[in-house]
Amino acid sequence: MNSTEPPQQRPEESVTFVISKSTRNVFLAKILILLGLTLLAGYWFARDSANKYEKGRELTQEKYLERFDEYKGALLNAKQYDDNPLFATFIMLIVVSFLIGSYELTALIIGFIIGKVIRR
Repeated sequence: MNSTEPPQQRPEESVTFVISKSTRNVFLAKILILLGLTLLAGYWFARDSANKYEKGRELTQEKYLERFDEYKGALLNAKQYDDNPLFATFIMLIVVSFLIGSYELTALIIGFIIGKVIRR
């Protein structure tokens, strides 16, 4: 074998990926959705954290003790959802299915729009 010749590839070493245009468009749409959700969630968490910090700075012991019974009642009422884990699991199944379905439908719609824009 001459040193100037490129090395020969064996058939089992080469890999070729082929994706359709619609799959590519949906993949791009999912990346855009993920980026948008990440930015939105980051903004929301930062804003929520800043609001909680400001509330903490303004909170005094007198203000806290004024509403102690209200805080305690809210904590005790929160237990009502823990009583039936089967119901909570079923509700979470519905919510998660709706979220995933919405995500996939949004990705398909945005992928379709990307396909229309690229064709022009």
